[in-house]
Amino acid sequence: MAECPTTERHFPPYTGTRFTIDLCELASGRSPAKDFIEELNARHFRELAILESNLWLLANEGQLRNEQKFKHIKGDIYEVKGNEARIFMFFDPTRNTWFLIDGFLKKRQTLPKGLLERIETLRAEFIQHRAQADPGEEG
Repeated sequence: MAECPTTERHFPPYTGTRFTIDLCELASGRSPAKDFIEELNARHFRELAILESNLWLLANEGQLRNEQKFKHIKGDIYEVKGNEARIFMFFDPTRNTWFLIDGFLKKRQTLPKGLLERIETLRAEFIQHRAQADPGEEG
């Protein structure tokens, strides 16, 4: 198994040997996942380092076998975990890309009420925006 280089930053987008990791950008130009990553970089650097390492492994190894670090949530929504940080994403097989939707710092065992619905809404908004910007491709 390859190891994530610890001295190199791996902010999305980047392409690994198996998958690309990219950010969902909404019609407004905003990217909730990018905002979350920037917040982690400023305040929770250790959490960001763990997430980056796990995303790097996903992009280069093709999967994370540890359900403690990579978990199916619902439908086509997955999460990659740090210790407290979570980032939600989905896979687009037409682009061989994992798109990061948004993240949060989890302090409890359960997801905050309404979070999953918000993630699904952001995903749908991204897919609609991408379809309008790039007709002929579906997500």
